[in-house]
Amino acid sequence: MLEYLYTSSEGSFYTPVQYISQDGGGVRIRFPDPFTGFATDMLVKRERLKGIIPTGTTHKVKSWTHFYDAIASGIKTHELRHDDRNYQVGDQMLLQKFDNIEGKYTGDECLVEITYITNRNKPCAFSGSVLQRDYCILSIRLVE
Repeated sequence: MLEYLYTSSEGSFYTPVQYISQDGGGVRIRFPDPFTGFATDMLVKRERLKGIIPTGTTHKVKSWTHFYDAIASGIKTHELRHDDRNYQVGDQMLLQKFDNIEGKYTGDECLVEITYITNRNKPCAFSGSVLQRDYCILSIRLVE
């Protein structure tokens, strides 16, 4: 969910917004004015937003059956991937189910969004020493 830091004489609070587009130096959003209820469109600075702004990039990737099923059911929320596509937070991945025993795609697909990336440049406690240089761990969430 994308939220905007709304500031008024009553104080500051985050309110849910609809992402519209990136525009020049900011992000165009739409949100219901908490006082009037009317929709307001405005251009805001990225730092006033909390949440993920879509990048517009969708990566089509093969996903073996047992991994695909766990992700599509919502149980698995991460992916270990070869870091060869310049993945970014906000990118989407179209997972294409691949039956690795039959050696063919099944036709099933699901869309996920990258919410966090762990790699050698953005390490966690041990990833700098145990994660191979050209691999990353992507935290993901299903896109409805």
